[in-house]
Amino acid sequence: MIETLDDRQSGSRKRRDRQRTILGLTLFGCTAAVLLFIIWDGKRYQTQVNRAIDDQTVYLAELKREESKRRRAEEQAEKDKYLVFQYLKECRDADDFPELTGSLVFSQHRGDRGLALWVPEGLHELRVTAKISTRRKQEPDTNVRNGSSTISSLSSEDSNLNQSTPNANEAGGTTAWSQPETESLEWNVPLQGSSGYLLELESKSSEEPLRWTITSNAAAFKARTEQVTTDAFKPSSWSYSDSNKAFGRVQSLRPNQIQGTAVSEQQSEGVEVFNLSLASSRQETKVTVELRARIVTLP
Repeated sequence: MIETLDDRQSGSRKRRDRQRTILGLTLFGCTAAVLLFIIWDGKRYQTQVNRAIDDQTVYLAELKREESKRRRAEEQAEKDKYLVFQYLKECRDADDFPELTGSLVFSQHRGDRGLALWVPEGLHELRVTAKISTRRKQEPDTNVRNGSSTISSLSSEDSNLNQSTPNANEAGGTTAWSQPETESLEWNVPLQGSSGYLLELESKSSEEPLRWTITSNAAAFKARTEQVTTDAFKPSSWSYSDSNKAFGRVQSLRPNQIQGTAVSEQQSEGVEVFNLSLASSRQETKVTVELRARIVTLP
C-alpha cells in the first residue's frame, strides 16, 4: 500500500496531539502536586503555629499565676515587717523580743535610745565603733597689745590714747577653742542566732561617762557594758544618719547582704545598722561622739 501525503500529514498531527496531551497531563500533574504540597505544608505550619500559641498561652498563664503569688508574698512580707516593727517598738528590754522565724535580720534605729536587733540562725557579729572629738577652751592671751603701741614714732598723745584703750582680749574677747583631739575605739560583739538584742546608751547624769550596754534574750549571752568616754558626758544634742533607712523603721536584711569579707576590706564589710552623733558642751570642753554599728554574717 502506498502512503499518501495526506496520510503522512494526518499521522504527524496525531503524534503532535498526543505529545501535547502528554505534556498537558504532565504539567497538570506537576501543578496539582505542587498545590497539594503547598496545602499540606500550610496545614503543617498552621498546626505548629497553633501548638506554639497554645504553649505561649499556657506559659503566660503560669507567669500570671507566679506574678500573683509574688504580689501576695510581697504584700504578706510588708505586713510581716509592719508586725515586726510594732513588736520591736514595744520592746522595753531584751526579754520582750518575740520568737521570730525565717532568715532575715531585722534592725531598728532608736536614735539616742540605741538599737533593737534580731538575728536568725547562723554566726553573726556586731561591730561597734566610736570616734571621740574633744576641743578644749583656751584662755585669751592678755599680753597681746594693739600693734600701734609698739611703734616708737607715735606722738605722746597717740601713745596715751593707746594705753587708755583696752585690747579686745584684755576686755574678755571671744572664747578660743583648741584643735580637736580625736580618739577611735572599736568593739566586736559575737551574736547568737535566733535571738534579739538591745543596744542602749547610758549617760544619766552630767557626772558619769558615756557607756553602751547590749543585752539579749539568748540564755547563753552575757550582758556587756563598754565605756566610751573617760570624762563625764551628758548629751546636749544628737543627730543620726539616714543613709540606709528611715529613722524608726525596720530594716530587713538577708545574710548574704551582710556577708563578711577579707580583713583587708573591713571598712566595707557588713551593713551599717546604727549611726548616731552625740554632742556635749561643758564650760571647759566640747565633746562630740560618733557611734556606729555594723552587723556582719560570718561564713
